[in-house]
Amino acid sequence: MGKLVSIVIFVHNEEEALPNFLRELANQRLSLDHYRFNLFFACNGCNDNSVKLCEEASDNFADLFESYIVYDWSEPSKSMAWNRSVRLLQEQNSPDFIVFMDSDISIESATCIEDLLREFSDDKCQIVTSKPVKQFSSSTPWFLKVASKIVGNKHQDGAVCGQLYAARASAVHDLYLPVPCLVEDGFIAATMVTNYFTENPDPSYVRASKRAWHFLNLLLGCLISLITM
Repeated sequence: MGKLVSIVIFVHNEEEALPNFLRELANQRLSLDHYRFNLFFACNGCNDNSVKLCEEASDNFADLFESYIVYDWSEPSKSMAWNRSVRLLQEQNSPDFIVFMDSDISIESATCIEDLLREFSDDKCQIVTSKPVKQFSSSTPWFLKVASKIVGNKHQDGAVCGQLYAARASAVHDLYLPVPCLVEDGFIAATMVTNYFTENPDPSYVRASKRAWHFLNLLLGCLISLITM
């Protein structure tokens, strides 16, 4: 049957970003031998048209994914949506890998998801995280440009970019995020590099991808980087 990869998309009031995101997701080249893919939207606390956009896009993904499910949870909590998604996947699909992705990023590279999965050749590696790339335009506020230069991008082994990363399902099987959790990626990274706080930190458990990259949500990226400095 091949290895099963479940892709979880977190959505919270993203009706403006979703059309472009869904187009780029539909253009992903998911052609790795002996891999199968499922797609799940973890909509949390949406009060715009995000859920409807996700539901209406299902026909565009019929050839890519074996299943396509949209969950609509009322609580506006990414950490709660993360916990529920992982538990549901374990009960329903038992995937080998889980790809976690925010819906307000841009994945222009058609091999982004494949590139993440290719880097699990080392059995010790539990998470592979995509490289966040800054994207400026003429309309980008000056203070965001300045802030992005100050905080930089923390793309290094041992750090998780919560906007896009892949994990072995077995690694996160017993992981529950605190609710609320201000910085989910920091908590996940700390848990993984210490093997659930049982060892001294070892960055090799979390790999910074040399291939996979995405354009980040600049405002959110700056805020998270400032919080975790």
